[in-house]
Amino acid sequence: MRVAVSVPRISPVVADNVAAILMHIEQAKEAGVELLLFPEAALTGLILSDDFSRDRLLGLNLNSAELTQIRKKAASTGIWVALGFLELHEAILYDSAILISDGGEVVLHYRRISKGWRHPKANPDEYGSGDAYTYAETPWGRVAFLICGDLFDMPQLAADVFPDLLLFPYARCFPELLMETTHEYQQEEWDRAELPAYLAQVKSIGVPTLMTNYIAPLEMEGGSFGGAYVLDHDAKILASLPLYREGVLVCDIPLRKI
Repeated sequence: MRVAVSVPRISPVVADNVAAILMHIEQAKEAGVELLLFPEAALTGLILSDDFSRDRLLGLNLNSAELTQIRKKAASTGIWVALGFLELHEAILYDSAILISDGGEVVLHYRRISKGWRHPKANPDEYGSGDAYTYAETPWGRVAFLICGDLFDMPQLAADVFPDLLLFPYARCFPELLMETTHEYQQEEWDRAELPAYLAQVKSIGVPTLMTNYIAPLEMEGGSFGGAYVLDHDAKILASLPLYREGVLVCDIPLRKI
């Protein structure tokens, strides 16, 4: 199975972010990709202010023009597309992700369960959480999402939703002091101090995993540093993009159509 993960460089302008996503889908098509993953909150960035009157403006519903564009692109290119976005549903904001089939249909809609994306005292009637791990049956078996902190806060996935492929969109930035260092030093610190914890969690689940983070400027809540990985069932890195490198990472993994 040929998969890809996208590391887009996002901006405060949603239309520009949609254009970048559509461009990466086209690039994936040219590379013969079957499934492409985008990061958490890929349409806006995870730039919450904890003021719901402002944050709700970041939310999109499943029928929004932006997601409709992406669904049409998935259908026209024949690629399965997975991406994270901030979802506004019935006046509640969620940190969500969807899997779009190669026919443009939403076959999996997941809402982040862990609460680390919002203020600890946030009103749950304004900032919502999912309540179940779910999966989609695909030509390659069961596919499931975990979003960012879900990877660490979850219990072991229940047997009835244990996936054959895990999609892990996340959004991360460095502390302010580390942001003042060079990109080379930041890469070293990520590889030494943080990446091993992610790999250990993936290894505990034991299925091939795609993971990706977007790049954003400092003015967007401290920025975000990118990075992308394709991992096998034992968390061995099959392919990766270094921090701060924009692009589409393509990799063949040992999953066959059922």
